[in-house]
Amino acid sequence: MGVTPSNIISKSIYRNQFLAKVFFDLKLMEKEGSGYDKVYELLLFNGKPIPIVEEWDDRVVVTVNKNIVSKEVSRLMSRMNDEYSLSQKEIIALGIIAQNSTISSIELSKKLGLRNKENSGLKYWISKLVDYEIVLSKGKTKAREYFINPKVLKQLDFKGKTDLKKIESHRLEELILEDLKIYQPCSITQIHERIGKEISRKKVKRHLDKLIENNKIEAEGVNRWRKYKLENKK
Repeated sequence: MGVTPSNIISKSIYRNQFLAKVFFDLKLMEKEGSGYDKVYELLLFNGKPIPIVEEWDDRVVVTVNKNIVSKEVSRLMSRMNDEYSLSQKEIIALGIIAQNSTISSIELSKKLGLRNKENSGLKYWISKLVDYEIVLSKGKTKAREYFINPKVLKQLDFKGKTDLKKIESHRLEELILEDLKIYQPCSITQIHERIGKEISRKKVKRHLDKLIENNKIEAEGVNRWRKYKLENKK
């Protein structure tokens, strides 16, 4: 009826409006479609991974993992909620961002089940987080990425892991060029594996295209056979 594993957190439809009204009047449920959102909220607030939803021919299976991704993320969530009284949507969005360290607007929208991945849909989930500078962003449109404000992490004495997800564009390009100096010609998969898998493959591809556009590297072949190498300047 329009609800799928990819949009279950953002879409709600009455399957039987009469039963729904009866259960609501009997105070057996808060409102239609709020249960799955609550599962998301509780798991992310406690530093646990989001549930896995699988749709089969005759059933829907939801897997909830009990392991904690990060106790530090749980501590961050608790502190931010105490200070800013976050809404359910904000807790969910903050939890996803915190667990991913850095996440693109497209990927965040996908995890939240938002159809239009570039417009104002995200603002209802993260606008307060951005206004209070709990979450910062860099880049524009499809290249926009969200991450927790380093000042917030420092104030909390956050003991997370350092990675290359937030690497600046010019540093990533230099990293790619240094890699090609040694290993050229090579595929994007090979480059990605060497410079750091924690960096988004799409981000690597975007900067490879930019380096080609700026005549710093060149490519030969197509699709899976595409190889990159330094520009041959005659």
